[in-house]
Amino acid sequence: MILKEKIMIIRILIEKLLSKNNGRMTEIEVCKILNITSQEASAVVDQYGHRVTWSRVFQANQTFDLISHSYKNDWDK
Repeated sequence: MILKEKIMIIRILIEKLLSKNNGRMTEIEVCKILNITSQEASAVVDQYGHRVTWSRVFQANQTFDLISHSYKNDWDK
C-alpha cells in the first residue's frame, strides 16, 4: 500500500473512533484498537496537521491523548 493512502486510511479510522468515543481517547487505546504504532498515529498529525480534526496532547500522567477539535469538556459548558 502506498504510504499516503495508508496515512489517509489511518486518519479516517482515528476520526471515526474518536467520534464514537465522545471525542477523546488515550493514544494507547487508539493504537491498540487500530493495531497501529504511536509513530503511525503521530505521523498523521505531523504530516497533515492543518487537515487533521484532532490534536495529540501530552498529559500530566506522561501519556498522550488524542482529542477531537469538537470535544467539549466540563469547562466549555
